Amino acid sequence: MKKIIIYCFSGTGNTMRAANAFAKGVSECGAECVVHPIRTDTPFLPPDGYDFVGFAYPVHGFNAPTPVLRYAETMPCTNLPFFVIKTSGEGLKLNDASSRRLVRILRDKGYGFQAEFHYLMPYNIIFRHTERMAYEMDRTMQSLAALDAEALLNGSCKPPVDSVAARGVAKVISIEHLAMPIIGKSFRIDPSRCIGCGKCQKICPCGNIRMEGGMPRFGGACVGCMGCAFGCPRDAVSIGVLNGWKVNGAYRFQAMPEYDGTELQLPRYCNRSYRRYFEHAARRIKKECQTDAERV
Repeated sequence: MKKIIIYCFSGTGNTMRAANAFAKGVSECGAECVVHPIRTDTPFLPPDGYDFVGFAYPVHGFNAPTPVLRYAETMPCTNLPFFVIKTSGEGLKLNDASSRRLVRILRDKGYGFQAEFHYLMPYNIIFRHTERMAYEMDRTMQSLAALDAEALLNGSCKPPVDSVAARGVAKVISIEHLAMPIIGKSFRIDPSRCIGCGKCQKICPCGNIRMEGGMPRFGGACVGCMGCAFGCPRDAVSIGVLNGWKVNGAYRFQAMPEYDGTELQLPRYCNRSYRRYFEHAARRIKKECQTDAERV
């Protein structure tokens, strides 16, 4: 039985949801998959005894988040094959080069790059997707993850090819990695809203929040995952200069009666990239269903 480990960095839960969906697809193919969180409060787990290594992350400014790169740097040297799962709120081609630094780090350690899987999940910053959009994103991701898990195990995947433009944008926007610890220090709590529940501290994967006198205090290790602002039950977190883009409150990811028979309304923002993603996914899922029917 093949064994896979996925190292997953997730702030608001979208990427963890995708990693778990992929793991489910792996198990349905008769293999074993473990999802291990990348968090400061979770010990490092070496890939000993595994046949594949996966890294899952949300795209941050067209790049992999800093904690993912740091985790990759601690990995032991080995010739294991590895793959990437990444999530983003839009399907822009400029996201294609987001894994370049991660891939370079792991290749230098001897790992072989096998595949990359990109899933759209609803925004936790910039603007809030509709519940219908979030549901369709999640439903599509679940279907694609099952197909991708099977493709990885049967060896039919190929590493992606990115463009010069995507590489250039990723390099320029990587300045976000330097800026976020500074911006994060400006995060504040509205004392009239905060109930001192400590949820933000528990969510933070970087250990950047501590409770003092029953109130959260922010340090200088923020990477912009937005878990604190997104997950606050009282919407009490202000995210400094980014506050105009703040999104608060979990998505339901549930089908609703009013969705039946109605067309999904795509956002005007990045409309073409959303349309391309959903149309490509629908064709692939339909083709696989037809193939399964022919096998029967």
